[in-house]
Amino acid sequence: MDVKRLLRFGLVAVLAIFLMNGTSALSLPLDLGASSSPGKTSSVPGDLEITRDPVTGAVRFLRSRRGLDSGVDGETLTASPSVSVLAFLARYQDLLGMPNAEKELVFRERKVDRIGMIHIKLHQVHQGVPVYGAEVRVHYAPDGKTVRAVNGRFIPHLAVRPQPTLDREAALAIVRTIQPEGILWEEPLLRIYSGHIDPAVSGDHLAWLVRIFDEQEPSRNLYVVDAHTGEVLTTYNELNTDRDRQIHDAGGGVNLPGDLVRSEGEEKPIGDEDADNAYDFLGDTYDYFSSNFGRDSFDDKGATLVATVHYGTN
Repeated sequence: MDVKRLLRFGLVAVLAIFLMNGTSALSLPLDLGASSSPGKTSSVPGDLEITRDPVTGAVRFLRSRRGLDSGVDGETLTASPSVSVLAFLARYQDLLGMPNAEKELVFRERKVDRIGMIHIKLHQVHQGVPVYGAEVRVHYAPDGKTVRAVNGRFIPHLAVRPQPTLDREAALAIVRTIQPEGILWEEPLLRIYSGHIDPAVSGDHLAWLVRIFDEQEPSRNLYVVDAHTGEVLTTYNELNTDRDRQIHDAGGGVNLPGDLVRSEGEEKPIGDEDADNAYDFLGDTYDYFSSNFGRDSFDDKGATLVATVHYGTN
């Protein structure tokens, strides 16, 4: 197996390695919130490894080989995933550095992978307004009794006026003074946009997200317009992204990489669970190395992350 293929396999497998291993759940005291320094990964009592946001102190990545006691079993988690995961987050809010997470995180989806691990995704919503880029994933062992890992972004202590001064038509008019041509990709979206997610801006803002598609360039420009002042906080072409993922399907064969079935920018799932999971997990892998080590892909040069699903037969 050549070096590139090993790298590809390693990237696909890295999250699974983090989430696996060990038995015997941990039930921890809730005074460990400062047990790891912001921006650094450290081990704390009970086999936890934690990386925190360097500014907010909220957990970006937590792993436990033995697992944290989830407080439920698999049957309860299946029947009531939202209630179960929010109770877990409330129980460990001090450790996670996520105060009031059970009030601001909204359940979005529950997935079970091929080895039985249960993955729950939540998005942050503050005073009824979604927070752009803020989501948390909680990864359970197959029996649902333990949580093996938590990762993502949560922004505590937001202080934003949730009622916009400018309406979406006013925001669009501002954008049209910058880019008069092009097609409105979708209706402008009201979001909380934070410098903790995008360092191109400073502070937390209520903002309109306006997307304009220009097929001549081509480009799909995202304009972030402050919903109170009308200032364009930042803009970028969403067709150009630091991530570069390619998902291939070997169709049960052994020829690599196989047929390309999903690539960067195709945000809608294609309906193949394995391919869609590979796409999401490669994104998680990229974000992990970017957030914790400042690396642009595994080579720090923006290398394409390639995964192949349906390789061979059992």
